[in-house]
Amino acid sequence: MTGFPFYKVKRKVSIKGKVTEKYVATAYNQKTVDMDMIAEMITQSSTVARSDIYSVLVSMEDCIFTMLSVGHAVDMGVLGTFFPSLQAKACDTPEECNKQSIEKFKLIFKPSKHLKKKFKTIDFQLANSRVIEAGEKIKGKI
Repeated sequence: MTGFPFYKVKRKVSIKGKVTEKYVATAYNQKTVDMDMIAEMITQSSTVARSDIYSVLVSMEDCIFTMLSVGHAVDMGVLGTFFPSLQAKACDTPEECNKQSIEKFKLIFKPSKHLKKKFKTIDFQLANSRVIEAGEKIKGKI
């Protein structure tokens, strides 16, 4: 299969207060690609050893974490920018608004204009003509 796979899901949606059934194209997420696989792909298109590439990727991960953990956004050029953010409880007084009111750290990714432009060239391919019912679990290939 070539292109980005999707499948059809039958859902109930509310349009102007009226609930009706509609069909929605939904992304079919493939197997997650890990750093080992990325290192191997880079190795295939370069003269750099896989171990060296993997080492650089691990160091990059460490650097990105370090910068985000102290409040810096990290601009990765043509890839995009990672922004640190927080989710916190709303407090009634300034005194209550402290580090205990922070629920979690969040990461926001904003793709670059270059990457957004490349996204527009993606070809979509129907993974399977079967319609999936809302709430049905997708197991393996559809």
